[in-house]
Amino acid sequence: MFTDLNKHAVKTSNSLAELYDSTDKIAAVTRKLLEQNEFIGKYTDREKDNLSMNSATLFTFNTFYKANKRIICGSKNDEINEKLIIDFWRMVVENIEQWTMLEKGELPKSRLRSEYLVCQSVVIEALGQLGNCFYLNGLDENVLIGLRDIDWHRNSKLWKKRCVKEKEKMVKNNVAVYLTANAIKSSLGLRLNDEEEKYENKFKRR
Repeated sequence: MFTDLNKHAVKTSNSLAELYDSTDKIAAVTRKLLEQNEFIGKYTDREKDNLSMNSATLFTFNTFYKANKRIICGSKNDEINEKLIIDFWRMVVENIEQWTMLEKGELPKSRLRSEYLVCQSVVIEALGQLGNCFYLNGLDENVLIGLRDIDWHRNSKLWKKRCVKEKEKMVKNNVAVYLTANAIKSSLGLRLNDEEEKYENKFKRR
């Protein structure tokens, strides 16, 4: 039985593995986020790592897990500040107008996916990178209101060669996350940290 099980074992998705990991504190706060944030809970697939264009959901559990990992990076606290993380995402949801339009039936999922970046995993992780600034220094709701003024269109010059390459194809690596977060932070009038500055300088030297 042991041999058969190991021969035919099927690797679970990252989302599913994290969802049921009771020892992982970041997984625990991500589960709580999905429970407490109605929008994120409604549109997050808890099992898959990749979604089809026709999926009823927009995000994966793994994407928010990785974003939350970025939020707490560099924190000296032994315990994760769950309330701050959940409050941060609540403010993000409240200030991304395309998500509000989706909920009101003013923007179909197909257009949201094809025209805007706000359901792309690279952007969710970049928002997590943004969240790290607030995690270390305290939330500022007035700053996050500025998310409403950012041009989230896929074809905006703001994202060109950061997370969108030629023919509006997405880039989904660590560098793209940093460069996207840098564009968001700069739009909000926030200073880049040393690591973000390093990626920005390399980008500008290209």
